[in-house]
Amino acid sequence: GETGGSGGTVGASADIQPIVNDVCFDCHVDDDKGNLDASDIWSASVNVASDDIASMDLVAPGDLDNSYLWHKLQGTHLDVDGKGKTMPKDDTLTTAEMDLFEAWILGGANP
Repeated sequence: GETGGSGGTVGASADIQPIVNDVCFDCHVDDDKGNLDASDIWSASVNVASDDIASMDLVAPGDLDNSYLWHKLQGTHLDVDGKGKTMPKDDTLTTAEMDLFEAWILGGANP
């Protein structure tokens, strides 16, 4: 569906989970890496404290700057005292996929 502007609401299950299944799932399954179980990205990330920075949630609804997952995708995680590599490790998200993550978080990180 359309994103941004007056388009439909971006939801985790409809819009984000398919991307996560495609590019994140190989490593992030059963809390294997970074304490993130990607099988249900909404419950694993929204208002859940980051493993790297306890004071920052993985996804803070409506707040990109305080969403550690966003920093990891953008490659700005080291700027906020995070650690590790930019995600995804062996892949890159397309601009359209990044736009969906951005719209999802800014739109309130709906399930």
